[in-house]
Amino acid sequence: MFLNYVDLTRKTRQALRQGCVPLLGKMDLSRVKIRLDNIRKKATKSVSFEPSDVPIKMQEYYLSSTMSCLEDMSVSYPLTPSENGLMDQLNIYGYDESTQDYRALEGDLMFCSSSVIKIEDKYVFNLAVLPYFVTSMKKFKGKPDEEIRFTENPTKERNMILVKSKTEAILESAEPDSIVLIDGPLVGGMASSYMIKMDDALRKKDCIPLYFVKNSDSRLVVENDREFAREFNSDFHWAAHRLKDGSRSPFFKYTDRHNPRNSKVFTYVKALGGFPERVEMP
Repeated sequence: MFLNYVDLTRKTRQALRQGCVPLLGKMDLSRVKIRLDNIRKKATKSVSFEPSDVPIKMQEYYLSSTMSCLEDMSVSYPLTPSENGLMDQLNIYGYDESTQDYRALEGDLMFCSSSVIKIEDKYVFNLAVLPYFVTSMKKFKGKPDEEIRFTENPTKERNMILVKSKTEAILESAEPDSIVLIDGPLVGGMASSYMIKMDDALRKKDCIPLYFVKNSDSRLVVENDREFAREFNSDFHWAAHRLKDGSRSPFFKYTDRHNPRNSKVFTYVKALGGFPERVEMP
């Protein structure tokens, strides 16, 4: 499913404000139908359309790393948002994704949804939903069908589908001079090289990508303090215990000695009540 993305030239923006241009194009279901028909014809007729719980998690691997705290470790820094006219100077985009799996004897049918939203007076969407069939049947090995994926490692293949959909959707959507708020880590296992290339491409367009992580088992912070390592299960556990609503942790710098390009700066933020988030950037 695709929604036509609106070309946000200056003239188009003016038309949008005057209500002269529709925000969304027509939904095009033809590509989804073609792909599903091909899957049904070539791979399976036994899909159970009862959703299955196959969580996709971008693994975070930190090898040969060093950590340093860039501010006072004992301080929780208050957040002081203010109206500064930023939206008049920069575009603001947000990205999120979701997946749904359905089981079959021959493999798994995976729907991958990628959504990019531009924040203006009204929301402008770029939304794609496509099906993929992931199977270990070797007759599909080396076949050209984009929607039927042979793999001996279904988890890895699902992650690869997700990261490619993610980077393509963001790069196709984000205009120059934009802040891009991206769900998911910058560095995470096999996804790292794709994310770094995407980050480089965005910065060449004078964009500012920021990466938001809502859950993670990372222990980069707590492993650098003996007392923290004894008291806390993860960095998120530490941040949830440490931060008050409307505050952030000090900034930390993670350096990958093996591949310096995978290094990053990050902080934990508790903007509202509840659990914190990690915000990171290269």
